[in-house]
Amino acid sequence: MHEFHLLAKLVKLVEARLEEECPGARPVTVRLQVRIGSHLHDHDAASLQASFALAAQGTAMEQARLEVFPVATLARCRACGAQHEWDGATLTCPTCETPTLEIPDGPEVVVVGIEVAE
Repeated sequence: MHEFHLLAKLVKLVEARLEEECPGARPVTVRLQVRIGSHLHDHDAASLQASFALAAQGTAMEQARLEVFPVATLARCRACGAQHEWDGATLTCPTCETPTLEIPDGPEVVVVGIEVAE
């Protein structure tokens, strides 16, 4: 249920931002980019939507739908320096076949859009 806690934080953050910028707005869709290899990427869309719906109960986002888009992560091999899109499955470099892929730090989840009802 870790995803529930992350999505509950997301609901609070989006609500606060909307209240600042568009008081009274009712979100219809919240779009997220989720980095491949992140905790949320491991969950199917239906379980994320269910967790989001539960987290949004009783809020302005209660009727909103969640859209999740996976985003590739570029990994670099410490041994040979090659860069590859990381699939989240292995840390072995496809070029030199050593287990030395380095995954860069960065946000795992980014809100890329909020559609509101007019």
